[in-house]
Amino acid sequence: MTSEPTRNSREEFGERLSRRLFLDKNVIQNNFRGELVEEIVNSAIGQTHGGEWDHCSGDWGAWDFRNGDLFLQVKQSAARQSWDDPSIEAPLRPITFGIAPNSGAYGKTSWVSFDGKDGRPGSIRISQIYIFAVHGDRSVDADNFDIGSWEFYVVLSNRLDELDGRVAGGTKKSISQNEIEKLVEQDKARRGKFEELRRLVSQAASEARNEPGWSSRSDILRLLEA
Repeated sequence: MTSEPTRNSREEFGERLSRRLFLDKNVIQNNFRGELVEEIVNSAIGQTHGGEWDHCSGDWGAWDFRNGDLFLQVKQSAARQSWDDPSIEAPLRPITFGIAPNSGAYGKTSWVSFDGKDGRPGSIRISQIYIFAVHGDRSVDADNFDIGSWEFYVVLSNRLDELDGRVAGGTKKSISQNEIEKLVEQDKARRGKFEELRRLVSQAASEARNEPGWSSRSDILRLLEA
């Protein structure tokens, strides 16, 4: 008969999983690297570290951080992947991020579709602020845990919305690092290292509150919490 895991065995399993997926590796696989990046961002802006943002991400959450009526989403990518040959530099690959508008979100008990019906909004990027994190080191010594190796771009969602009309179908679903760099050159986005991240996000939050439509997220929040 198989017994239920005891608390001690749960802790043992957790430690083993942590080592297998994180601690024993410098380059983390895609589906777990996002967790690390959120914790890095949390260290910069989270309430538990003296910041103003509540780290509240969850399974398929529509945002990762919240500050009152402001929502923030973290996206990440890395030049070196866990499957790359460990003996040579990783090949040069384009770095891109998904930015498709949210077609809905999970409420308290069920999925809420953003279909424009019955008072619901149409598809929308719920988060007013996006952080795009890039680990650009392709070398064999690349280390995702090296905070100084990460580059952060802070972009208002309205700047992403402005790009929608320039693509077929009217909705831009992805953006490349090169495109984000162009936004930086146009003073429509900001770039910085970890030490600058709290200041960059604070500036973006002030700007977001002066942007058209920022308060509409309060209506969305009421829908999700109903």
